[in-house]
Amino acid sequence: MEEMSNIELIEKFLHKELNLEEEKILAERLKSDSEFADELEYATYMHREFNNQQKERWNQLLENKTLPNASSNPKATPSITPPPQPNIFKRILKIAAVLFLIAAPLLLLYYSLQPTSFEQMARKALQENRPAPMVVRSDNDHRWTEAMDAYQNKEYTLAAQILEDVYPSTSKEQDEISYYLGLCYLFQKSADYAQASQKFDLLLNKENNFQEEVKWYQSLSLLMQNKKEQAQGLLSQIVAQKAWKHTEAQKLLDAL
Repeated sequence: MEEMSNIELIEKFLHKELNLEEEKILAERLKSDSEFADELEYATYMHREFNNQQKERWNQLLENKTLPNASSNPKATPSITPPPQPNIFKRILKIAAVLFLIAAPLLLLYYSLQPTSFEQMARKALQENRPAPMVVRSDNDHRWTEAMDAYQNKEYTLAAQILEDVYPSTSKEQDEISYYLGLCYLFQKSADYAQASQKFDLLLNKENNFQEEVKWYQSLSLLMQNKKEQAQGLLSQIVAQKAWKHTEAQKLLDAL
């Protein structure tokens, strides 16, 4: 015998159409399935309420000796206000649990993609671009001027290309070139933090006029590469020496 669904069983029960075998099935299901028991109780109430209101309505019609007219009598269709379904809180909890299981991984993914506080601070600091130097070269070097004009106009990729192409590594002004190349790679639209760090490293290992600036920008570049330990070392030096940007460096250290 094919197993009867809950709806079929309830309908037969309400219309008193159950045979002996089906009554046994109903009794067993009431014992083993609490949700079915709730559904049967609710359906029984609704069925009884509907029948009572129908009886009352027909009694009124018979007393008045009139027939129902749905268009002229708004009470032709009885209004039944159902009671709260049994165990409603249990069902709400089940729905909430399912929604949580669906939403939890999405929330974890969302928060994992959000920048951390130190990343946000580093990005904000990188928006404060370093201005180009007001340098006039004695040898009337127009290519340097072109590079610095491009840098000043925030055409960092073009400025880097000019500096890389024109000046060999043996240039007398290599420290200055390395510094502005590092800034170009740092500030360009698609930042190349690895290249920027490479240029800054050339300056950190020797005496030059850009030590304080290089430490700051290198720490930002390292943070954007998630190299927190190396960045912390440079930031700590900046704070200890009360060098340029030491206040901002302390804030970044606090955020790490």
